[in-house]
Amino acid sequence: MERLVKYISSSGLFSKKESESLILNGDVEVNSKIILELGYIVEDTDKVTINGIDIKPQEKILYYILNKPFGYITSFSSAKGTKSTSDLLSDIKVKLSPLNKLDFEDTGLIILSNDNNLKNNFINSYDDFIKEYKIKIDGIIKKEELNNLKKKLHFKLYDLSYNAEKTSSILRISLKDTKIKDLKKEFNNSSFKIKSLKLEKIENISLDIKEGFKRPLKPYEIKILKLKAMNKI
Repeated sequence: MERLVKYISSSGLFSKKESESLILNGDVEVNSKIILELGYIVEDTDKVTINGIDIKPQEKILYYILNKPFGYITSFSSAKGTKSTSDLLSDIKVKLSPLNKLDFEDTGLIILSNDNNLKNNFINSYDDFIKEYKIKIDGIIKKEELNNLKKKLHFKLYDLSYNAEKTSSILRISLKDTKIKDLKKEFNNSSFKIKSLKLEKIENISLDIKEGFKRPLKPYEIKILKLKAMNKI
């Protein structure tokens, strides 16, 4: 719900002063009824017209991150019985598009927005973004084996640890030019099959929320994201 003047000016077609004049001149109808009251409250279901032309506020541009849980597909919708990341956004009225994707079995950072310009730029430049992953693999990987994989896949290793039972290795790596699907294929074709993969960071945006939760991007995160997507930095 919002005041009629704000509703009209939010369309981007008229200023606040012009919106007020249109109302006072009897040019504005709500549900086919002329409204002359500047403070009239418009409901979400109301139809507003000016001289017979439908008027709607411009859609607000939103930027969010989501911590994707295991077993969700990265999509607007899903087949019956399949969970989608859109199920975790039901309280947001604006339709947000995932800018990056994670496989069904993977978890972690998803960036979402209804900014189509950013989406197109981001998709075209995604390989240039530094992505940080936490990967758990079968077995205890030795330095020589790890170095061979690093040379082949061009990733940077930040940390290597092992589970308490010494049955799995846990790697924290960053990727830039290499695609994650190629890295997964290489590991899964070796004796070090991937048990879990989590995307923890994209460039300056870190995963700092619980699994299944979301938060709006901060202004400085949006700024860096847009500049990087346009290859400005």
